[in-house]
Amino acid sequence: MALAVVVGLCAPVTATAHAATTMEYPGLEAQYGPATGTPGGSDWTLGPVKNTLVDPDIDFSNLLSRLQQFTGGTTDAGIQWTGVLHVPTTGSYTFQWYGDNGFRMTIDGASVIDHWVDDWNVAVTATVNLTAGEHAIQAQYFQDFGGASAQLSWAPPGQSMTRTPSAVTTAFPGCRSPWHKRSPAGKALRMRSR
Repeated sequence: MALAVVVGLCAPVTATAHAATTMEYPGLEAQYGPATGTPGGSDWTLGPVKNTLVDPDIDFSNLLSRLQQFTGGTTDAGIQWTGVLHVPTTGSYTFQWYGDNGFRMTIDGASVIDHWVDDWNVAVTATVNLTAGEHAIQAQYFQDFGGASAQLSWAPPGQSMTRTPSAVTTAFPGCRSPWHKRSPAGKALRMRSR
């Protein structure tokens, strides 16, 4: 997967900021870093952030090269995605996360999926009622060793399960980038490295 690099920080926009300098990035802010825990356990914690990107979606059938690139290793690694979920219609939404190793997700601070367990190739499905509009979303993932994957799908009311499209999530609401560039479709924007 190619990477469009944007060197800079996203800074909050004040009420007096010029409209041309504001932008919301499709996708989710992704913070990559180390993770620690007991192999086979559920006591994993995410460590300090090494890289922050905008991932277009959570659809990674093989995260190993990405973890190597952004955390420095393929074991004991973690990712936290945050942003805004734009819900088009009020109703019952079903989410499914398929992953290797642990994962969990909240919407508006409420747990929707919680599989913070060191196992592999597991699909967890949950249904939640959402009102039309914007909702805060946070998802976390940890990798112990071996294969690594994270794939989030959803089924809006009356629809079939599909990959959660980047068009329904945005990162950095109310922020501005000094370069005002959008990533080509399907690419990650690199925001900062620590």
